[in-house]
Amino acid sequence: LFALYFDLLTDPENPTAFRRWILISCIAASLVRNIFLPFGVDQLYPNMFICLIGPSASRKSHSISVGRKILTAAQYKKFACSKTSKEKFIEDLSIGFDMLEDSEAQLAELLNVPDDEKAPCEVLISAGELEDFMGRNNGEFISMLTNLYDPQPSYSMRKIRSQSTYVHQPCINLIGGATNTTFNNTFPPEIAGQGFLSRLILVHGGGPRQKIAWPRQPDKEILDYISASLLRIRKTMTGQFDLSKEADAAVEEIYTTIEPLDDIRFESYNGRRHVHLLKLCMVYAAADLSKTIEYKHV
Repeated sequence: LFALYFDLLTDPENPTAFRRWILISCIAASLVRNIFLPFGVDQLYPNMFICLIGPSASRKSHSISVGRKILTAAQYKKFACSKTSKEKFIEDLSIGFDMLEDSEAQLAELLNVPDDEKAPCEVLISAGELEDFMGRNNGEFISMLTNLYDPQPSYSMRKIRSQSTYVHQPCINLIGGATNTTFNNTFPPEIAGQGFLSRLILVHGGGPRQKIAWPRQPDKEILDYISASLLRIRKTMTGQFDLSKEADAAVEEIYTTIEPLDDIRFESYNGRRHVHLLKLCMVYAAADLSKTIEYKHV
């Protein structure tokens, strides 16, 4: 699946790292909370926060746009609005981002469904310019997303002058783009300590790349196959992941022997690196339509 995605753009200017993590994001968004990996008393889900970082015109927004088109072709509809407030985001998440254009009567009927019959409230934040979506130094919004990273049974927001908003089983995925400058605007030093950056995977795509004056159109058969694969992943990958003995041993060896990144700015990330690895294992197993994480996936 990954090899086909790399071949989708026949003459790709997009950095390979960007294309790889776009597909990872698409698979994670397709899985939502349908499948999990037992982790002690908790359950790990494959949702991810990913940020593509590179200089201006490094094809960050284009890479994200391609992923969005493929997900749309795979019948995925729960994309976040391009710009929003913290309160409106929670309200839209509660209603369902695919239901926002429905009539008030339909929405009222949906809100009256008992909690145990509701589907998880999911969303993919797909922002070519992450600063435009999150704003500058928006600590409250970032803190809320930090809390929503680890899927929980519910989330509620108490409002002063209106009814509280209840979100059933929230599941947030994020893929965004930033330059060094806009990244610093969005996450200044005082926000770095909130914990959000330990949950955010930073993917750098700078450096020289092939220049294509007239990009060719992508192969429609490959595009259709990838979209159909994402839809198949969403419909068939349900329940629980297991680990083979070889995969279990490999994960343990990595966790117990890996050296932490020698940079104080990544201190909190080092503590979550193991969880990021397990989420990636789930994504790669799902790409094979396998509910067992094998050694090759690790």
